[in-house]
Amino acid sequence: MSANKILVVEDEVITARVISEELTALGYMVTDTVTSDEAALTSVSQNAPDLVLMDIILRGSPQDGIAIATILRKEFKIPVIYITAHTDEATLNRAKISEPFGFLVKPFDERDLRVVIEIAMYKHQIEGQLAKAKEDAEAATRAKSMFLANMSHELRTPMNGVLGSTELLAATKLTTEQQNLVQIIQHSGNTLLGIVNDILDFSKIEAGMMTLEAREFVLEDILSSICKLLNKQAQDKQIQLNYAIASHLPSKFIGDSTRMYQILLNLIDNAIKFTPSGHIAIAISGQCPNHETEPYQLTFAVCDTGIGIQQEYLAKLFQAFTQADDSISRRYGGTGLGLAITKRLVELMGGTIWAESGGHVGGNPPLNWLPTLSSQGSIFYFEVGLLASSTTTPSSPTPSTTTQTAAPDVCELKYELKIDAPMAEKFPLRILLVEDNFFNRKIASIILEKLGYQPDHASNGLEAIAAIQQNVYDLVLMDVQMPEMDGLTATKLIRRDINYYPWIVAMTADVLPEDRQACFDVGMNDYLSKPFKVQDLVRIFSVYIQSKESNPTP
Repeated sequence: MSANKILVVEDEVITARVISEELTALGYMVTDTVTSDEAALTSVSQNAPDLVLMDIILRGSPQDGIAIATILRKEFKIPVIYITAHTDEATLNRAKISEPFGFLVKPFDERDLRVVIEIAMYKHQIEGQLAKAKEDAEAATRAKSMFLANMSHELRTPMNGVLGSTELLAATKLTTEQQNLVQIIQHSGNTLLGIVNDILDFSKIEAGMMTLEAREFVLEDILSSICKLLNKQAQDKQIQLNYAIASHLPSKFIGDSTRMYQILLNLIDNAIKFTPSGHIAIAISGQCPNHETEPYQLTFAVCDTGIGIQQEYLAKLFQAFTQADDSISRRYGGTGLGLAITKRLVELMGGTIWAESGGHVGGNPPLNWLPTLSSQGSIFYFEVGLLASSTTTPSSPTPSTTTQTAAPDVCELKYELKIDAPMAEKFPLRILLVEDNFFNRKIASIILEKLGYQPDHASNGLEAIAAIQQNVYDLVLMDVQMPEMDGLTATKLIRRDINYYPWIVAMTADVLPEDRQACFDVGMNDYLSKPFKVQDLVRIFSVYIQSKESNPTP
């Protein structure tokens, strides 16, 4: 093993020589002895020592040892041990800020010198190993996230062709048998898409990439939308589905409505899945804050009369890739990710989640919570703190059913266009479709043609720019990942070089939040994730037309 290389920075020449001799006697290699700040930095750059013994007071130098040690620590990652005759509190406190690896107070003997150096070198080695492990872990996380994002993109691209084709096929004249087969394809495709979304969500949470929005939303709109969506499933099993919100709670809160929707949808969908018949009730209660700047502590309860959960399975209920038991997985399906994702989303909101079944409890209930000791079915609870919106009004005390209106669209449209063939006559638009995948280009073209539009086509960013230079388009549907030139680069160049302003919509299988933001950062106006439905495309038209009506020039 080679000897550690040490630089000695000491303004007293005789003291520096004595320290160098002691270091050599102890088996260390002295790379240099210097007396000034400038010489210290030069020697470090040239000789790359493993450690520096630094005098705090460097007479005749513009900077003292503490200033030089701070530079060495930040720029060269070299451990520094101070050697000083000054032990006053002010000097020591200032020296500690530079994060030294040790102190030696003059005079010191060889034993003290060796002990301090060996401890410093060991500490530096451990720090390096920890930094390397952290770097490797972060790199692995980035690689995992990139892999899953790419997998999601590659799965969504053909899924767009499958689901788009079946939607178009379902709108044609079919026999009863053909209709049943189309429904099977649609159901299977949507199930696969749900699994892809779950895996992507779980990977984002595990990688620490999931962020929450803070926007105003109406809590009852979320519940009514979910109940409306799941009402047919409930009716098919003769399940009565309803919800109630405590009357003293405000109607509007500040938070991430999308993730709140996802949490409640997962819990209510699970309740329907595991309830052969009976009823499912969703109740929301809460404690009022002492001050208006403090959050409401809301407790959500999803109660069902289903098969319940055995005590031995409650402990692992919220673990990833697990079901209550293997027979449950075979009978009801699922990846075992739903409740794990739900738990992590609740925890991201600063809350906790737990479940009760047959008098037993799993998860993390609050200390002041008391079980209901219900003998039938199960109850899933979660508790989060949400700030009330400043524009809020009290909620209705009347228990609600599934006939409530759905949550408003995120774009807050004043109206939405209807799907019909004469649509192009009412709202004539010249459209450029930019898509490299032949099947997705074909599906999008058929949808547009059914709405009465005849789009032009481009298969990459270069072709798109050439087309926009030659023609004036109202709307550009732009894929993101393409050969020759991607959609982001093409959009950036269009916004820089084209003397008119086409409305550009990302039409992509990239669904991470940073992917969406990247589209807006380069100048895109809207975002359409694959696979999409006809109604999604019509919504894009609605947003564009209303934007032009309210603001004719960008």
